[in-house]
Amino acid sequence: MTNDSCMTCRYWLAIDRHADFPDEPLAHWGMCRRYPPAVGHAQDSGYGFNSDTPGGWPITDGSDWCGEYGGKDE
Repeated sequence: MTNDSCMTCRYWLAIDRHADFPDEPLAHWGMCRRYPPAVGHAQDSGYGFNSDTPGGWPITDGSDWCGEYGGKDE
């Protein structure tokens, strides 16, 4: 069985800090870069991140998964 999660996906980029929590390390957070960034007013992502940024890539937990998974070896 493989671990098909965001953390092991080729489209996922780990981030060290989030603008809403500049003093807290985000060891397992990242951006899904499978598609171009979405434009629009970002609200709470479900993980407690609010943002004034007019768009961007989805922020995900490294243990999340989706149907667009692309292994790093692909």
